[in-house]
Amino acid sequence: MCAISNQPAHHIPFMYAFSDRPWRTAGIVNELAARLFAGAHIGQGFPGDEDNGEMSAWWLWAALGLYPLELASGVLRIGSPLFDDIRVDRADGSSLRIRSHRSEPAAHVLQSARLDGVDLDRAELPIAALAGDADLELIFVTDPSDALETGEHAPAAHSTWCRDLTAERADVIAAASVVDARRLFDDGEHGGSSGVVLAAGEWAGCRFAEPRAVSDLTVTMVAAAPSSRLQWEVIDEDGNWTAAPTTHDAELAADRTTPFELAAPVVTPAIRVRAEAGVTIRQIEVFDLR
Repeated sequence: MCAISNQPAHHIPFMYAFSDRPWRTAGIVNELAARLFAGAHIGQGFPGDEDNGEMSAWWLWAALGLYPLELASGVLRIGSPLFDDIRVDRADGSSLRIRSHRSEPAAHVLQSARLDGVDLDRAELPIAALAGDADLELIFVTDPSDALETGEHAPAAHSTWCRDLTAERADVIAAASVVDARRLFDDGEHGGSSGVVLAAGEWAGCRFAEPRAVSDLTVTMVAAAPSSRLQWEVIDEDGNWTAAPTTHDAELAADRTTPFELAAPVVTPAIRVRAEAGVTIRQIEVFDLR
């Protein structure tokens, strides 16, 4: 339950996902909250598919000026609340109060944040600090140079995207009895929608134009099966097929891409998967993620 003051709802939080300077995206969220969540007069209070409550949850986080940017990190990123005085009443009788003070109505640059009178040095609220009654006081200004975070704490760069090795120069190889094995590597083209059937003992894979390092792979099944039905193999230095075990086993759900890491990265001219029992596979991808 939220008790919210009657202050004008002109201030909304920002999203940190694409910027190391949070105030840059404040206007984007402001526009989204105002344009997409004000649908009473057109018969649509929430945009998109609301069956599972995703849009309601987003709006509630926006109203609070908080956001769980990194799940299980133990912190909430602090944005700019929709309202200047909010109280969240919990079932155990405790409450969280969030009060915002602004140099002017449009101010959304967070200058300082205090939790129960103690200054925070980051625009982050530790979840553990919310146990029991808590009072969060926020000061907003308009000048980015006065921001609590000015960009020196920029999020770490994401890993470089790695291309599927089977999409490069590689030839599809398979046991003679396997029908249309190329569909395992067609990147989801319509012609591969029914998958490839491998009976017990049958195999399919790809041969690279030159030896390639392989560390990870994914498999997408048409029908669910345990990963123990699949045996991954590579060509060793002597030109023989040898087992390439993965670090773990997993249940392979239908129509879900499941990643695996090889127990030890290998350099090989070819890789294949051999069926220990009948399976139907939709897609195989191979990567070097070292």
